[in-house]
Amino acid sequence: MAGWFDVSPEKELLPGQAKLIDVDNVMIAVLNIDGEYHAIEDVCTHDGSPMLGCGLKSEQVIEGAEIICPRHGARFCVKTGNVLTPPAYEPTVIFPVRVKNGIIQVMDDLRSAEVDFITIGQYLQPSAKHHPLNRYYHPDEFKELETIAKSKGFLLVSSSPLTRSSYHAD
Repeated sequence: MAGWFDVSPEKELLPGQAKLIDVDNVMIAVLNIDGEYHAIEDVCTHDGSPMLGCGLKSEQVIEGAEIICPRHGARFCVKTGNVLTPPAYEPTVIFPVRVKNGIIQVMDDLRSAEVDFITIGQYLQPSAKHHPLNRYYHPDEFKELETIAKSKGFLLVSSSPLTRSSYHAD
């Protein structure tokens, strides 16, 4: 991942509309909220379920500047990624958005967005009701992922099968 990724022409994402895109196997919900574009990872941090990608219409999971997990009702601010209601307690990732030459773009490089710390872990499907596992990473692969992250300039990288996003949280 590096730089900016084209989403769509501005005229195709009108106020109140949303679009789901795949950037290197990361599903990103791009939303037009009152003429402002926002991008948020399409995953509920409570259980890894998709929100916009759940199969419901966007107006069923988006209210104003909030996206709602259809499984348990957790709400996230699409502008900040912050959790607004439980059962989720950890924010989800947001991505910088810009419009260049009439094309909406999402930044897909976290270092370009001045992110210094990254955690890389293995998602494991807790039950059949949760988002399915796309790929199992062998434990040896996490050292390579750490090396790649450090080569991109991350100051702190925690990479192992059992690492979680709250691994070093205070």
